[in-house]
Amino acid sequence: KEDRTIDFLKKTVNKIYDAFLTVDKKLYEKHKINRKLPEKITFISSQELHDLYPDLSPDQRETEFVKMHKAIFVYKLGHKLIKNEEFVQNGSASSSDLISEQSKEKKQKFKDEFDGRHCIRAPDYDDWTLNGDIIFYHQVLDCAIEMSSMGIRVDSVSLKLQLKESKTDLTTSEYHDSVLTDRHFTIGGGIGQSRTFMFFLEETDIRGVQGETAPFVNNK
Repeated sequence: KEDRTIDFLKKTVNKIYDAFLTVDKKLYEKHKINRKLPEKITFISSQELHDLYPDLSPDQRETEFVKMHKAIFVYKLGHKLIKNEEFVQNGSASSSDLISEQSKEKKQKFKDEFDGRHCIRAPDYDDWTLNGDIIFYHQVLDCAIEMSSMGIRVDSVSLKLQLKESKTDLTTSEYHDSVLTDRHFTIGGGIGQSRTFMFFLEETDIRGVQGETAPFVNNK
């Protein structure tokens, strides 16, 4: 339970990133495939990313930021973000920062699509304050590519809060019971195998790394 912290999340991300970095270095050493990753991954919260690019969509924010840093971890995904207008009212932005009509339209589209969130996350999966995505910059495609979605799983407190915020009814199950009784404290996620191949091998189409099994041919 004491490991349910941002520091522990970042330590775990760094371990995963070290594995990616090892692959990056070995591919260069053995096959002279260009190095793609910096020595360190850059961490940024979804709110900080929003504040940097308030007029862009979540996907566009990730792309702009990862272009600069090449490897990023965007954390705290799921909660509603503080909108730009609120920063203006709170004195955190000058009058010159007031958004244009075009910006308002973009913000409304974002609000309608994700209800003011960076992205939609299940309320009974990750803790929205302790999760995130590992994202790399795919140089050939000139875009952000999500390598892993991961996080520290919900506990009894965060589960109740997230169900309330998302207006979701709790489905009773053995899993939910174990969370509500704080029986387990876990962290987890997935790494996209095909995306990993695409990134390191500089493929532009996922079909290039997903070989189909050809029918057996007896040349004899």
